[in-house]
Formats: sequence, structure tokens, C-alpha cells
Amino acid sequence: MTYWLNLFTVETWWEFKDAGGTLSGFSGRRWNTAQRLQPGDRLRPITGTGTG
Repeated sequence: MTYWLNLFTVETWWEFKDAGGTLSGFSGRRWNTAQRLQPGDRLRPITGTGTG
């Protein structure tokens, strides 16, 4: 099992959750990374306040 990180801002995380979010996507430039996901892998959201 591999753990993957999915980056949200605090605001977008709550928007995702409030909308009933259960499925997260990848941008086209992350296609090669997305192809490495396997059944049983875990996607963990992380939030931050940004830099600066």
C-alpha cells in the first residue's frame, strides 16, 4: 500500500467536504503520477495556509 498526498488550501478542503466530496482528480500534467495509483493505495489530503 502506498500513501499519496493531495494538497488543498484550508478553504478548498472545506468546500470539497461541504459539497460531499469523495472523489478527487488530477490535472493533466499529473497523468503519469496518477497512473501509478493502485487499488488499496490511500490518498491523504493535506492542508496549509500557504507560504509567506
